[in-house]
Amino acid sequence: MEQRLYEALQRNPIIAAVRDDEGLAQCLRTDIQTVFVLYGDICNIPEIVHQIKDAGKIAIVHADLISGLATKEISVDFLRHSTLADGIISTRANMIQRARELNMIAILRVFLIDSMALDSALSAKNLKPDAIDILPGLMPSMLRKVRQMTGLPILTGGLITENEKMILEGSDIHISHSARKSFQTEKLVCYNAFTLADEKLYVLYSESDLVGEAHHPSALVSELNGMFGKINTKAQDMGLDFYCTSFRTAYYKYMEHSRDKNATISAIRSVLGLSQEYAEKLMRTKNLHENGDYKLDEKTAEKLFMSEQPAKVSPTQLDTYYKCPFNYFCKYGLGLKTVRKADIDGLNRGLIIHQLLEKIMRKGDDGTGFDKAFLTLSDDEIKEYIHKNVTEYIKESLGGMFGKSPSFVFLQERMESNILHIIRFMQNELLHSKFRPALLEYKIDKSEGEDRLIIDVNGRDKIILTGIIDRVDVFEDENGEKYVRIIDYKTGSIDLKYSMLYNGLNLQMFVYLTALLETKNPVNIDGGLKQAGIVYYTLGNKPKTYEQTADADVEEAESRSRLNAFKPIGKVVDIKAVTEAFSSEENYAYAPFKYSKTNGISGTIPDGFFTKLREFAIGKVAQFGEQLCQGNIQARPVAEACKHCDFHDICGRINQEDVTDVKDSVYEEKLMEELTDRKEKR
Repeated sequence: MEQRLYEALQRNPIIAAVRDDEGLAQCLRTDIQTVFVLYGDICNIPEIVHQIKDAGKIAIVHADLISGLATKEISVDFLRHSTLADGIISTRANMIQRARELNMIAILRVFLIDSMALDSALSAKNLKPDAIDILPGLMPSMLRKVRQMTGLPILTGGLITENEKMILEGSDIHISHSARKSFQTEKLVCYNAFTLADEKLYVLYSESDLVGEAHHPSALVSELNGMFGKINTKAQDMGLDFYCTSFRTAYYKYMEHSRDKNATISAIRSVLGLSQEYAEKLMRTKNLHENGDYKLDEKTAEKLFMSEQPAKVSPTQLDTYYKCPFNYFCKYGLGLKTVRKADIDGLNRGLIIHQLLEKIMRKGDDGTGFDKAFLTLSDDEIKEYIHKNVTEYIKESLGGMFGKSPSFVFLQERMESNILHIIRFMQNELLHSKFRPALLEYKIDKSEGEDRLIIDVNGRDKIILTGIIDRVDVFEDENGEKYVRIIDYKTGSIDLKYSMLYNGLNLQMFVYLTALLETKNPVNIDGGLKQAGIVYYTLGNKPKTYEQTADADVEEAESRSRLNAFKPIGKVVDIKAVTEAFSSEENYAYAPFKYSKTNGISGTIPDGFFTKLREFAIGKVAQFGEQLCQGNIQARPVAEACKHCDFHDICGRINQEDVTDVKDSVYEEKLMEELTDRKEKR
């Protein structure tokens, strides 16, 4: 069986056969993965298939039932190219053969009404369809015979009664349990569960399925209601004691609701006090919940955060601390972790995009440096590369496609489409730029050698900023001066306001650039490397799509849409050779600064001021280390930091009024004052 069809049937073995628009609408709301289309004509079949594909399902069209289609091979070509259907069903050998040639799913439908029809089914093995669809599905012996003699997968449909299901259970034809057997099994499982309870028994059932359709409770629920009276209660209305089945669960529920002042919380705390282990935990969190200013002694802090010398710190750690020291303590001091679902969420999308951009730009011969062939890759080549690598990532990191929902498949397809737009943008950006990638995914966390930047904290402790630079681009001017810019791919938002920098946020790129400029590394072997700037490409947006046509206006519109979606932001030095190297186009479309014919270039910064910004960033890293060594881990967040915090329930902060608004312009003024003072001191 074709792999796509096999995987879909593994996730859900039921095949939906839709005969009208109403049936199609119902099907799209279910978890069914495979859809047989048994209606339509040459005018509306493309739209029908489009709806099925958009829902993340496999669309297989019954070619014999589509009005306007001839029983000729050209009809299969039409379905393949004009509807993008995954496969066809047909009773005709020529149609099946053509579908195989076009790499479509091919299902041969056979009506077993006489011996001639049986001979036709048995000869199917020569056509090599992906499966045989046999109607009607109520002849177990014939099904078994066809399966044995062809070796092909068998799909059955039509009228199958409960009695016939029971007959089929004795064969090698896999079919769902009969209703009677399922109910008997359910009663046995429930009997065992009911007899195990000592004090209380909770019987739970779902009121709706995954798509929101109403669920009817088991007949056993009705029986219990008849015996004891209807006492149904919503799960969300159950008290906290419902979840407190052990000291562990009671402790977590107490920490989650510790701010609540009621009898239940007091009772849970009293019970926890009976356990020496959890009584000690409550004592350790007492100060934390009372004032939110919990502080470590310096000896403990240095042992916890600076035991390794030099201490390795990532940009993410820096951002976390400056957003909220207590969050940092929970995550990197205590090592607390939250369970993440294996899905294509923001984190995984970011990792996939980073890996793809690195692989597709890197030379294939020795795995180092930039591959110029990247600039000439066609759309088809890019699509194939993307699908291959995304599929490999899902297999290796997310457990493969088995058991994945239709929404997961839909997200995968949408993500692959967006990555295509991203790579097109990167191609165009480099074609219009004099900068060329020199390093891809460059690690700056080496533990030894000259290419590491060591930052002094307090004369005793030291820090090495670890991390990976997504891309290092180099440009050499006509005088032989080498300039470097560093690129970061962002799937989320980024704010480079000076007020953010003053408060210790978004330091990463300034520190990375300093590491390249002040150490010996592959782009600065002989020294003398000069700064060009830092650039963020915001790749989380999705450009608009247009009808596929040869019209030049449409192509231009798509190009503008990508520019608007992925336009970079950053800081660039005000040096003419550098700004001209960013883009060969007069409007500097691919540059993180502005240009107008009236005012020229704006949004760049003087070279000397850029250097001061880098020095300030290094100072904030040292300040971070000093604060940690002093044990400062208070719950003092910046604005909106609590909104998505995993440790909000245990930090002890009851009011959120005294937070720091890091976007306040007053901090930009303070930064300018500090940089001016620094100049005067020199």
